[in-house]
Amino acid sequence: MDPTFKTMRENAMKLRIVNDTAERGIALIQAYNQSLTKDEEQKQYLLRTVHEHRKTCLEPTKGALMK
Repeated sequence: MDPTFKTMRENAMKLRIVNDTAERGIALIQAYNQSLTKDEEQKQYLLRTVHEHRKTCLEPTKGALMK
């Protein structure tokens, strides 16, 4: 019933939703990946190493890494 609410609701419905954070994250990781090495074998080794490390360190906190 409130006219201000109705106006704001209409404005909100017109907003375009963009997943900008995810897109920036993907671009950042791609740029980082390309800056590490040009050798595909080394890239794959690095990715496997990170994957294995993440399995062993379940908590990504400084305290968990210090144990």
